[in-house]
Amino acid sequence: MKGITGFVLGIIATVAVMAIAALTFGPSMMIHEHISPMGLDDTVNKIVENAKSEGWVVAGVKPLDKSIENKGGKASTGRATDRLVRTAPRVQNSEC
Repeated sequence: MKGITGFVLGIIATVAVMAIAALTFGPSMMIHEHISPMGLDDTVNKIVENAKSEGWVVAGVKPLDKSIENKGGKASTGRATDRLVRTAPRVQNSEC
């Protein structure tokens, strides 16, 4: 009986710790969407420019609106999220 009680208490403690961690750290790990004061092309160009200035490699910019519509969704217009900007982590000059 002692073993089962310890096991159950261990599960309860684990669930409590995981819930606290999720509530504490979860919101900061989500993608935050902000409306840009600039137009779509200007916003995408600014994101690419900022990524490059931080030493990131921009692998490409793809329009997502057609893909979304082909899957039955409704693509919004004029938002930076309508395009996917793929970036790669910083690359040292010696690796190029």
